[in-house]
Amino acid sequence: QAKSQRDQWLTNSFEEAIDALEKKLGANPSNWQYGQKDYKHALIHHPLGRVVNQEWQSKLNVGPLPRGGYSYTPGANAYGDNNTSGASFRILVDTENWERTLGINTPGQSGDPESSFYKNLFSIWAKDEFVSVPFMKKSVENSAHSKQVFGPKKE
Repeated sequence: QAKSQRDQWLTNSFEEAIDALEKKLGANPSNWQYGQKDYKHALIHHPLGRVVNQEWQSKLNVGPLPRGGYSYTPGANAYGDNNTSGASFRILVDTENWERTLGINTPGQSGDPESSFYKNLFSIWAKDEFVSVPFMKKSVENSAHSKQVFGPKKE
């Protein structure tokens, strides 16, 4: 009796889950993937990203990319379909050898949407991966893309 009830409960639960997925994502199971518009993705909307023209929306907004999990999983993020919260910056510091430090910042390292560094880390972050973070002056200089020096205006 108990085994039969368990089996019926499991069957009902499975059928309810399939029905819910079909209602949400359609009848074709090959379309049931993380990262689509209606299911488990990260899409970062810039504060102006909904009020500008399409060209600027594509520059300002970042994503979507697949991003699973919820608040009780590693790499915790929002429970809903668009991960609107969670760690955007992560760093693993090796104090024995600072050059082995790894980190990530999303969506990138620039606040300029026309910079190649505005969104460059988003896909790495979405996969819970990291990049090396140079520490020593020589390492920073060797990995630098460019150098800018700022100072007071000379008259």
